Amino acid sequence: MLEEERPSRWGRWLISTVLGVAAIYVVGDGYLMNRIEPHTVVAVYGPTGIRALVNGTDKPRRMWKWPRIPGTFIGVKEEPIKDEAKTVRTRFAMYTTDELTGNPEDAEYVQAYVVEVEIKVEDWQKFFEEIDLDEINRERRKAGPFVRLVKDRFEVVADQIADIIRSGRTTDRFGKPLRTEEGYPAMNLSERINYAYSELISRRNFLIALLDHHHFKTAEEIKRYLKEEIPWYWFAGPDIFELLAQRYKDIQESIFSPYVEDISPEASQQRFIFGEDRLELYRESYRAYQYEKFQVAREAALKEIKMHRKAYGEKEDAEKLLRWQEEKLEIEKKRWDKVKDEELVPFFKYYCSADTELALDIRRVSAEENEALWEAAIEEVLNGEDISKLSPFIIHKVKEGDTLAKLTGKYGVSWEQVFNEYTQGIVRENLDDEKRKEFERLLNQAMETKDLQKAYALVKDIPLKVGESVLIERMKKFTPEWFEEKEEYRKKRERVVKRYIYRWIERFAPKVVEEYVPVSPWMDYLEKIYGVQIGKIKLYVEKDSMFTKAGEPKDEYYDLYYSKYVSGIKEKEE
Repeated sequence: MLEEERPSRWGRWLISTVLGVAAIYVVGDGYLMNRIEPHTVVAVYGPTGIRALVNGTDKPRRMWKWPRIPGTFIGVKEEPIKDEAKTVRTRFAMYTTDELTGNPEDAEYVQAYVVEVEIKVEDWQKFFEEIDLDEINRERRKAGPFVRLVKDRFEVVADQIADIIRSGRTTDRFGKPLRTEEGYPAMNLSERINYAYSELISRRNFLIALLDHHHFKTAEEIKRYLKEEIPWYWFAGPDIFELLAQRYKDIQESIFSPYVEDISPEASQQRFIFGEDRLELYRESYRAYQYEKFQVAREAALKEIKMHRKAYGEKEDAEKLLRWQEEKLEIEKKRWDKVKDEELVPFFKYYCSADTELALDIRRVSAEENEALWEAAIEEVLNGEDISKLSPFIIHKVKEGDTLAKLTGKYGVSWEQVFNEYTQGIVRENLDDEKRKEFERLLNQAMETKDLQKAYALVKDIPLKVGESVLIERMKKFTPEWFEEKEEYRKKRERVVKRYIYRWIERFAPKVVEEYVPVSPWMDYLEKIYGVQIGKIKLYVEKDSMFTKAGEPKDEYYDLYYSKYVSGIKEKEE
């Protein structure tokens, strides 16, 4: 039987010596490290990233090093994190680049909003306890198949700051709007986009009507007219101007109004509380609205006088009456022209260029941003696609001799597309009593038979009133084709409009950091709940691919990838 081989004495001694040296190194190295004070937390760089060492006892505790083989880089030395601020970059995107450029090839790129933020930890215990990375990672895994896990707690804070910039709350806990240092409402990035969208739409529609009336050819002509002739529109856009005018009318008509003409001491005190400046702006807006209304009424009255002259011929009494009406209109025009030149224009020109608290509060943006919105609307109207063509209906302004029958031939549509509810009302006003009764009878009959052809035949050759706007449908309503066409028009309109909106947003996006972030209650919340101090924040925009080099969608553009890119590919395949 073979004897069992045993390790030599020299081998056992060598193994024991190595293990002893390793133990002395680990214990000694750990003992000599900094100690952790009672009931405190120390953040350290370890082999798995940043972690916390917690001392929950009443006695100091030694901080151990992670074992590292001497003379090698195997193992990582634990070191306390210094107190300097750490700069973290994060990014998000709200739209793809093709919406800015109009180039379909840019659909796989995004306009990335890059946020750079300095973060300094003031309370490491809060920082580690409140940001539970394991829980966050579990939630992130549920978001999708390729979602990147959170790397560290600093990135968690930076991502939350990016969310605040994008869509943080803009009211305080009582529901009142947050205000910048200048006093006007602060907007996050989403609100700025919504604001730009509504304002650009209303200004563009206003300019389409303006050009139809005045036939301006250049941006300089339009800007000069808006600034010099009707600055109440330039001040804050058509919608806000009309809202101000309506507000003054509502105040005057209210029996509880502190602004009634017969002022009492109590009402006078209320006037002081509500602000004389705001009332004055309402009042001047209402006067400008009255001036606009007079201009339209005067033009209509002059047309009526011209028509009556043809009807009355050379009758002396009628001619005197018409001349008297013309003179009266001329006197009223001179009065309004004086009010406009000496009062309205100077008043609104001041508020157009001034960034007073009142002006900023009403229009919500600075004079520079307001002008840039007008410039975008002007450029779109003069150089962009004709938005009126991207609609499921046509608006035709009636000229001399136009009839429903002629319009069907001109636009190549069926009589049903011209003879809709809107045009039926216009035609009805042009009929004498006898024909109107017959027309009403045929319309009532058609409610049972569903056949409007007899009613159309009665009025198709009757001249329409000059200057009226007739709505002509491009195709028959409520058919599958009509719904598809309507949706296609909507998409085309949005593509055109968004190019101007997003360009404006990117120009003024950094103002969100300058104006909104300093007053956002969420920033205070982040600092208190996570024990951090937020330093400088920068925001800028850059073009970025939606995909990694490996061709995988990037996590930060997850939503856009599915909502824009994938859906766009599916549409092409269908």
